[in-house]
Amino acid sequence: MYWMATNGHGGASPRHVPPHFRPSQRDTAERHAEATAADWQVILHLRTLIARDPAIVLQLLADARHQPISYTTTIYAATREAISDHPDRPMLHYYAAAAAAQLGRFREAEAALDESIRLEPKHPAAHLLAARVALETRQHDRVHERLSLAETAGACPNEIAAIRDRLGSRGRTDEREATRE
Repeated sequence: MYWMATNGHGGASPRHVPPHFRPSQRDTAERHAEATAADWQVILHLRTLIARDPAIVLQLLADARHQPISYTTTIYAATREAISDHPDRPMLHYYAAAAAAQLGRFREAEAALDESIRLEPKHPAAHLLAARVALETRQHDRVHERLSLAETAGACPNEIAAIRDRLGSRGRTDEREATRE
């Protein structure tokens, strides 16, 4: 297994990590928190691609699930850069929210989703993602609100049902944890 590590000069260099080494979540977050200077060339290139075809972000994020976290951070940064060029495009805000959520940056995801929905109120995928983000942040009342808006916007009933199922199981888990305390 290879790990991309900073070589002290801002560049990245691969180094071997023994199989028994499992970096803590904090170490991983610190190492990959921000894009390096070399990543900015990639960010600027992605920014151009995203501005031409915002849907490319979905493919990049799907690929990101199998890449280091810095890959998703770079996609997020490029999407934010594309938004600075085209702030009136709701899909760019939606894709930024998807990348932020994948990174666990739920407040940033919520803000981007709010802007996407403000620009395009009948965007079912934005409402569904907003419900998922609310679920992850344990805002159960907000999940119901977002799912209702998703239904009105014409979201897939199966996806709505899946989120409601997760909400039901999450609610039962929260109740069990509360009774233990």
